[in-house]
Amino acid sequence: MFKGVPKSVLTISLLGLAPFFLGSVLSFRMNIIPHEQIDLLLKTSLQYAAFILCFLSGCVFFSCANETEKITYMWLSTIPVILSLFALNFPFLTGFILALGFLYLLEIERKLFKAQIMPFWWISLRMPMTILVLICLIIMG
Repeated sequence: MFKGVPKSVLTISLLGLAPFFLGSVLSFRMNIIPHEQIDLLLKTSLQYAAFILCFLSGCVFFSCANETEKITYMWLSTIPVILSLFALNFPFLTGFILALGFLYLLEIERKLFKAQIMPFWWISLRMPMTILVLICLIIMG
């Protein structure tokens, strides 16, 4: 599944899923934790998702910076950042809007991978990670 991905990158990526999983579990609102704390932790998980989407957009932006023929993708990579800021202002749609941003960014990454701009292991990391993130964001709402 993660063919060719450097172990350090894979480890950091998998650890980065922890806030997504935490938010997903907390969205079931178990009575173990007070509801105020659950709401705060859910909000924090969604803010983390917005931060990660911005980070990944920056990775795509940087990958395109020296590729003059891919300058369009560089500019298109800024859209998820705008989506992240937009999503955080709509509490009931935050997860949905962020999920759209992750899907949009994955499509850009896929095209850049085909153009051999991204590392050879990039898509084998990003595809399963994006699927897991999408599942978590759908659960979190």
